[in-house]
Amino acid sequence: MTEFETFLRGLGLLKNAVVSQLTWSPEAEALRFEIDDLYGHFKGQAQYPGAVSGVIELREVRRVSFDIDTTEEKLIIFDFDTEPLDPGRHLATVTFWPDGIVRAWYGLATFPQIDSPGSRS
Repeated sequence: MTEFETFLRGLGLLKNAVVSQLTWSPEAEALRFEIDDLYGHFKGQAQYPGAVSGVIELREVRRVSFDIDTTEEKLIIFDFDTEPLDPGRHLATVTFWPDGIVRAWYGLATFPQIDSPGSRS
């Protein structure tokens, strides 16, 4: 499992996180997710540390597909999952509630270095 996959799983696949901005830059081969609260999945639970915003950026994006219903007021993540493909390539699948999906085939991911609520002492 990659460090990025560990990050996502530690945050409950970012379920209930709100994407405040989604930016696709074809020239830079980058897809950027600005997220209001990385810990959104844990809101209302004892281990919820409070809201922490952050940015996830997929780089070396060579293919991307969007199917998002733009009538929704917010992009609320249902799952942000990844899977390995060829060596050095991955597929990110981000599903939104109640409807919508983004798929990106990428090489690298950058993300905040934060603790998952389960790893806090």
